[in-house]
Amino acid sequence: MKRPLHILKLSAESTTALGKLADQHARYLAVHPHSTLADFCHSVNVADADQPFRAAIITSSTDALHTQLTALAHGETAEGVLTSNGAVGRVPQVAFLYTGHGAQRVDMGRQLYETQPVFRQAMQSCAALLEDVLARPLLDILYPDTDPGADSPLLTGMTYSQPALFAIEYALSVLWQSWGISPTIVTGHSVGEYAAACAADVFSLEEGVKLVAARGRLMDALPLKGLMVAVFANEEQVREAIKPYAERVSIAVINGPKNVVISGECNAVEETLAHLQKQRIRARRLAVAQASHSPLVDPMLDDLEAVAAAMALSAPQTTYVSGMTGTAVNGTHLTQPTYWREHQRLAVRFSDAMQTLFAAGFRHFLEIGPDNTLLSMARRLPLPEEELAWLPSLSANTAWETLLTSLGTLYVQGAGVNWNKVSG
Repeated sequence: MKRPLHILKLSAESTTALGKLADQHARYLAVHPHSTLADFCHSVNVADADQPFRAAIITSSTDALHTQLTALAHGETAEGVLTSNGAVGRVPQVAFLYTGHGAQRVDMGRQLYETQPVFRQAMQSCAALLEDVLARPLLDILYPDTDPGADSPLLTGMTYSQPALFAIEYALSVLWQSWGISPTIVTGHSVGEYAAACAADVFSLEEGVKLVAARGRLMDALPLKGLMVAVFANEEQVREAIKPYAERVSIAVINGPKNVVISGECNAVEETLAHLQKQRIRARRLAVAQASHSPLVDPMLDDLEAVAAAMALSAPQTTYVSGMTGTAVNGTHLTQPTYWREHQRLAVRFSDAMQTLFAAGFRHFLEIGPDNTLLSMARRLPLPEEELAWLPSLSANTAWETLLTSLGTLYVQGAGVNWNKVSG
């Protein structure tokens, strides 16, 4: 299968020079209408030395590219054409955000798997490590030969969905870094933190797969499944509401000032909801298989900690913001098996983690996962006044368009890119 889209990058010393360069390439395509898009983009991308004024064009054919180049040459806007606002400044520092449970779906990343060797090899490495762990091959579940796109009940439970998310996020990390886009800082949302830790070299791929697979298996083996509900109130209000059920219900996630998820035993959660309803506080039940980050996971914690204790855990080699504490942590935290025990039990403090990133000056946020779930939540937080770049890797309906648009955005804002790998 051929990739449906390519990216062409241009740079010059001024806006005028950039327009002339675009016109030059448009004229070339007019004279050579049978040029191969992939070859043309590759030859231009690797030959062009990066200069301060930049453009990136996401395109599907030489005809489309000719139209886009002509528009750029005349200073007009066109779909798929990204430009720098003046000369680019310093190279952007990028925060990688690793998606948590709930975003998984059949066929996530399929276009990349079928067209991008680096991504495919990373996925196959994860799948091979899971051969003796899962009853069915992971890639058969993710990329079925029949009825592609149909929901799989196996991705509803945790045994398959947790390793599947880890694999996708690991493969996306490898792909981005092969293109020259590496994280300055990482954070993860619940299970997403396992992929973040792997990217930061806290543990190897082999041990990361082992730990996340154990997490999924142990969660599916819990005697009670429970219920998770998003409550649109502040943390203090929610803590007060669950106080009578402290042994059965917990705050599981804090996604924003008025976006708090509670988790626990079904009856206790339902009673809490009834109490909140009387206060006219809105809530929404979440479609999850287990009540994560609640008292219901207590029976699995010893076993999960034992798996972590048998691993070689190292200090992160990339600055690391814990999704559990919401703060930057050093190696002594992540090298303790108790961290991964508490990570499963305590609340995810995503809102605090994002505020830590904002306060540290990060303005470019790249979501490593199958959708823009974290970016959507982050955009609702109290934000800095500066312009922010929200960059998804994938979305529900597109792969290459989303990926290349984010790459093009980073390039026109000053990022260095390994164009040999992108267009090779």
